[in-house]
Amino acid sequence: MYYKAENIFRWYESKSGKSETHYANLSGDELERMQETISSPIELEKWLKRHQLPPDNYEAPFTGAYESHLVEEMLAEIQRFAYVKRFYALVTDLNSNVCDLLNVAAHCFLEEEQIDVSLRETHVKNLIKRNVPDFIAEMLSCVDEEMPLMVGVSPSTHNYFASAKIFSAMWVDICHEHGKEMQAKHGYDSGYEAKGTQVSIPWWSRPEAKDFIRESFEKKYAYILKSLCYYRRKGLDGDYRYQTYPGDWNFVIDKYTRTHGGPTWKSVDEMLSELLSGKFYLRDSKLWKMLICAMDDYLNCRLHNSEMRVDTQSATKMVVTESIADMLYICLSDKLMEGTFRYRKCLLCDRYFDYGNRPNRRYCDIHKSSNAEYHRKILNRKSGK
Repeated sequence: MYYKAENIFRWYESKSGKSETHYANLSGDELERMQETISSPIELEKWLKRHQLPPDNYEAPFTGAYESHLVEEMLAEIQRFAYVKRFYALVTDLNSNVCDLLNVAAHCFLEEEQIDVSLRETHVKNLIKRNVPDFIAEMLSCVDEEMPLMVGVSPSTHNYFASAKIFSAMWVDICHEHGKEMQAKHGYDSGYEAKGTQVSIPWWSRPEAKDFIRESFEKKYAYILKSLCYYRRKGLDGDYRYQTYPGDWNFVIDKYTRTHGGPTWKSVDEMLSELLSGKFYLRDSKLWKMLICAMDDYLNCRLHNSEMRVDTQSATKMVVTESIADMLYICLSDKLMEGTFRYRKCLLCDRYFDYGNRPNRRYCDIHKSSNAEYHRKILNRKSGK
């Protein structure tokens, strides 16, 4: 039997000193349109008021006050969802490689402050607030910030979560250190950015960059091993924080995963050695498959707070949640399972589009026209076609 799917948002409103429960049926198309068009807290607040809905993480019952920090946090969650959506678009794109996945996955497994260079000053201030000395905070790389995870001081939740965080940190550091230089050398940028017609092909998609990518990850691998040796010496010298063996994968994952699922690897060294073996930067490599497993776990975690109800009389499957951001993940999960996910990255820029019933479409609305033929010829020439 075919079941019609409905996504229900449940929220609580304060009326006359009492709490009233409300249910809102938001369609997948309406949620997708909101996610694709809203780009600022003001726009999101207007959308919520227009639909008479509270922001996520409000204190129930809702009194009607749209606190700015709640709207901003909700917008950040919606923007993070966009990267999850892009990730699965890249998985189905035969032109993508591991670096494409990492470039998107980093926004899900790391904080935006760690990735965006323009937020570096804010990030340093936040590190100082966490009692990190200022001269150290200014020098910390993303890999350095993930060291507490690798030495077991700050364990992650799942095997693949932990490995994805480590590789995301390695990739972000590589981009921070060499991104501009490599884009100028191997990438392609042309057109007018102000008019929105700029063509941008990332450096890591070029065949000439493969040797540099491999060498860069190997250097980060060596740096991590050297850092772990430092913490092992501190443990041997009596530092109680490192009494367990730093790098032991049993302590990288949390106790629940360790008890019920067990560690996937024996150590951080073994994990890096296995996933960086062979042509790890290509599709279908071990690293590629690990990133997909990590994102699947990430998606499943966002579905845990949802309730599924089935009405057999009306043949309706209802998914009830108390977070609008979680509803986006529910819609994405349904599309992935039903095989109706039709989302793709433009070959000439960083835009993504819904190709609908045109599976051969490869370019966004701006670059699909005849005036982009020149750039398409250059792209084909660079790709060896």
